[in-house]
Amino acid sequence: MLKTFQKKWHLIILGLAFVMNLISLYFGGSIYSATSNQYITHLNEMENISNYSVDAIPALSQLAAFVTMPFVLLIMFFAFMIRIRSNNTNRRKVAGGMLMAIGIIFTVDVSTIINPDYFDFGGWGFVWITLSILIIAGNIYSYFLKEKV
Repeated sequence: MLKTFQKKWHLIILGLAFVMNLISLYFGGSIYSATSNQYITHLNEMENISNYSVDAIPALSQLAAFVTMPFVLLIMFFAFMIRIRSNNTNRRKVAGGMLMAIGIIFTVDVSTIINPDYFDFGGWGFVWITLSILIIAGNIYSYFLKEKV
């Protein structure tokens, strides 16, 4: 029975990491376009293209950190549960790697909440994106691991 719950935990983490990746892509793209288009706003107004202003970047970075924080905490909880309760040593090792990746995301997330001016999500959002892809890949690998007989 525990084996089926662990499989479901992997699917839950996979879904949470995917949604967190999409959120990170949205905020990272919005902030990146705000910084890259700050000098051509008059051209964007002529073509009715609207971007966020450069002044809104710290607020957007902080909002991105707040929105992704529940996903980070849930992924951390489920990865910790897999690390503790799994009988398969390979799954435990992968869960440990996922905990390290989600710990880095958590650290950058808290740092962005505390200091959104320095931890601009346009640059630091790649931490969320790349490490959440790593978490997705680790969960796919762990899901298909065979149980020891």
